[in-house]
Amino acid sequence: MPPPSPQGMHRWQDLHDRLDELYTWAGRPKPSILRVLVPELRAPWQLFGDKRLATPSCETVLSGVRACLLAGGMAAADLDKPVEAWTDAYQQIQRSDATSRHTASVTAQIVAAAFAPIATAVLVNLATEYETNSFIWALVVVASGLSALLAHHLLTRQWMRRSRLITGAVAAVVLVGGAGLIELRRSEPIVPDGPPLTAHVLGVGRESSLQGSDWVFADKLRFTAAQSREIASLEDDDLAMRRRGAIDPLLLPISIMLVGTARNGVTVTDMWLKSRCSRPLTGTLLHRQPGAGPRDTPRLAFDLDRPNPHAQAYGPIGASGTDYFRDTSIFLAHNEQQVVSIEARTLRSSCAFDIVVVYSTGGTPKSLTVDRAGFTLAVTAYADGSISSATLRDTNAYASYYVYSDTGEPRLIPRH
Repeated sequence: MPPPSPQGMHRWQDLHDRLDELYTWAGRPKPSILRVLVPELRAPWQLFGDKRLATPSCETVLSGVRACLLAGGMAAADLDKPVEAWTDAYQQIQRSDATSRHTASVTAQIVAAAFAPIATAVLVNLATEYETNSFIWALVVVASGLSALLAHHLLTRQWMRRSRLITGAVAAVVLVGGAGLIELRRSEPIVPDGPPLTAHVLGVGRESSLQGSDWVFADKLRFTAAQSREIASLEDDDLAMRRRGAIDPLLLPISIMLVGTARNGVTVTDMWLKSRCSRPLTGTLLHRQPGAGPRDTPRLAFDLDRPNPHAQAYGPIGASGTDYFRDTSIFLAHNEQQVVSIEARTLRSSCAFDIVVVYSTGGTPKSLTVDRAGFTLAVTAYADGSISSATLRDTNAYASYYVYSDTGEPRLIPRH
């Protein structure tokens, strides 16, 4: 039986398969026998076995071929012709491998050239916040195709029509890139046509060092035992108390969120309260002496004892502060957010109010009313003009007067 022919090999895998056939034809001799037959074959496992090299050298392959042919019974004088055939086959595989590598490199460079305009356009589009128009995208797709054609010509000295593989690859790049750009345009964020500034209330707090746990109701109330237990359970739930009609005494700390939506930014130049005030509430007072606790320092203060007050720099309650926006403003870039803490105060009135923000984008100042977001914006003074829960003395003005008992439940105090 003649040894396997090396003809028809084009890949390194073909070489390994044919060497395995030759090794089997030779009777799968031990490596030591192969080394004895051909001393130049110092590492037979580089050709046969699990540790074989992916691309063995020509000298190693030819040494292995000679060893296998001799082990299979071929005379040394007859080795020249089959070894020459294996040499030609090995060189053919080398040429095929070099051609494949060159084609892959050229293809990769052409594809990169086709993608370069698309990648650049995408970066520009992101940098300009999706303002690139459809005409520019059409130019990008054309430039992608021209870049691929030019790269192919410079690398191969041939035009695209001479290479079906490259033509197909570039066509696929252009089509996929164009489809992707169209989809990207569809997914661009739509900038709303609304105002350049939005504002809403984030939350409403308490100032325990001044208010204690006091609440004032507009009407005269008589709490049942069940209502007293319920109020005791809600002592730390300010939102639930307000929903039941309770009004904060003296002041109301509020956090609002400002969001700039103007593409070139917006500047807040003023804030004021649209107030609706009357005499202090005298329906029912729920009172407890305040305890010690942490104090939050708001940024802005509003004196509701003035009609429609403007923002002032924060200071003690009852003190007149300077206008906050006289020497400063708040600038918001596009999509920038800013939390502002304010404090609405009164020592003489009962007020419900809305928060108004004045802003400018470079032209005539405009204003908007802050969205309450479901919160109650109201505050009342103590009927006797006290500046804190701790200084409250005269409660006779209230139709009903309750204090928290030791059990935490409201206890009605008889009137004198």
